[in-house]
Amino acid sequence: MINSIKNNKWLLIIFVTFVFTRFFGLDQIYHQDEYRWASIANPFFGDISSPHPPLPEYFYKLTGRFLGFDYLRVVPFVFSFFNLVLIYLVSLKISKNKTVALIAVGLFTINVYSLIANLQIDIDGAILPFFILLTGYAYLHVLEEIKTRKRWFVLMGLAVIGGFLTKLSFSLFIGALIIDQLLRAYYSKEKIGFKFILKKMWPWVAGVLAIGGVFYYFYASGSGRIIEYATHFKSLNFASRAYFDLTFKIFKSFVWLSPLLALPVVYGFLKKDILNKYRIWFIYLFLSRGLTLLPGWSAVA
Repeated sequence: MINSIKNNKWLLIIFVTFVFTRFFGLDQIYHQDEYRWASIANPFFGDISSPHPPLPEYFYKLTGRFLGFDYLRVVPFVFSFFNLVLIYLVSLKISKNKTVALIAVGLFTINVYSLIANLQIDIDGAILPFFILLTGYAYLHVLEEIKTRKRWFVLMGLAVIGGFLTKLSFSLFIGALIIDQLLRAYYSKEKIGFKFILKKMWPWVAGVLAIGGVFYYFYASGSGRIIEYATHFKSLNFASRAYFDLTFKIFKSFVWLSPLLALPVVYGFLKKDILNKYRIWFIYLFLSRGLTLLPGWSAVA
């Protein structure tokens, strides 16, 4: 990766532009929910706990202790830089084309959504995407019959554990990977039965059980927080969502999304070869966007 940056002036320019445009926003004042995270991180406000898994809280507390609680934006900034690298690697791995990978990181650098997320003190903007991208990148290597496959399995397992310890909505990406595996079996005309599950799916089943055990040990042992978290998940309360306001915000989001990002997604969905190549990400897109319309999902998402 380092040699690739040295030998590619455009990639270097994009990386420098990314750092330059974000660096001067590190000292911005906090807004709205960001104050909540600052209060959780700063022991001055007492023992305020987050209802989410503990990893983001740990990152913010650690950063506040060493850099000061006025510079918590360093956390999303650092994770976003790692996301930039992973976007390049994932795009290059899928497309086998450096130009496509450059366009991907270029759009990530100039898009206004990305700029906000790269500095916003929260979970979804930078920390959760990091574990999703890392899991996805490792998954692409796991699919290959290579000597280092076991190492990628280990990396993928660590990334999945990190994802679950970041936010429960990470489970949507795991769902996308499982659906992708089933579709691969379907298109390969392999019979999906007990033998298929035993041969192909056992790593997933074992992984889910292992991750569930780790997650329970590190997080669910705080039963009071679990109960508090569950009370907000009003899955049958259809009055818990302002659907008109939600629909309006979805349409308004396309203003910032811009045709540069929206149109390629639509085009890719209509092209079978592109749809198959980027199938995991299309599945995840529809899972994550579709479930946000369900009542009570905001408690997890």
